Amino acid sequence: MLTTATGHPVEFLITPASVADLTALKMMDLALAPGSVIDGDKAYSYYGLEEALEEIEHLRLIPQRKDHATGRHSGCLAYLQTVARKRIETI
Repeated sequence: MLTTATGHPVEFLITPASVADLTALKMMDLALAPGSVIDGDKAYSYYGLEEALEEIEHLRLIPQRKDHATGRHSGCLAYLQTVARKRIETI
């Protein structure tokens, strides 16, 4: 599910539990304004998709990074992502 910064759902896709989150994101027909930012949890850490969305769709995917991952975000961004993800997980 994609929401606005205030938590209002904009797009969603219902898939079986066996479908990975990253696979579901690739299946979505993203009708977002160019320059939109997508925050994602650690399951969305796929550098190739981040680059493709930026280059082709002009969307910025900013997934949370695992502790050992390269390209980790600053402490403030990591904190804000955690807060935003908790809001999404409770919808």
